[in-house]
Amino acid sequence: MAGAGYKQLIGYVSNIAAKAVKEGVAYTLTVSTASGEEYLVKVRQPPGWLFVGSSIQGNAVKTEDSFQLQDMSASRELQPARALEVDSLEVSFVKMGDERQAIITCVAANKYISAPALSNNVVKKAEKLLNSRGVVHVAELPTGKKIVAVQTVGEYRRDTALKRLLGMVGEDER
Repeated sequence: MAGAGYKQLIGYVSNIAAKAVKEGVAYTLTVSTASGEEYLVKVRQPPGWLFVGSSIQGNAVKTEDSFQLQDMSASRELQPARALEVDSLEVSFVKMGDERQAIITCVAANKYISAPALSNNVVKKAEKLLNSRGVVHVAELPTGKKIVAVQTVGEYRRDTALKRLLGMVGEDER
């Protein structure tokens, strides 16, 4: 339960940026909620399970230009996203009432996959990868399938290698 000054934040990590600071490395996560709201969350030491496409929850505390997440854990309310390597992707927009909804269409193994983008950050990343290979993270939400994150193949492979490394380090510590 969120206390005074806190906001319960539940969503998907759509981007992770690392920056060298005086105290070491600071990580900025872009977290998109199921309704498409985006939050910048600063994290000092992200847990080993946290990668682009992860579902997270925690108590968000507002700082000057972002949020800090306390009691962060994998979300129990959201389905995990599934990573899918695609040969190409396109972005189109459809009008729904007064709003425009971005639809990302991908081709993988000669099959087409289309789903709405969860947030503007996801759309911007997809637009940078138009007609090129990439990895989309697809999640089943109460409102249907949504693309919750987009990565280059290189970014995804780096994350996968890091997961393996962290897994091996964890096994060695036992």
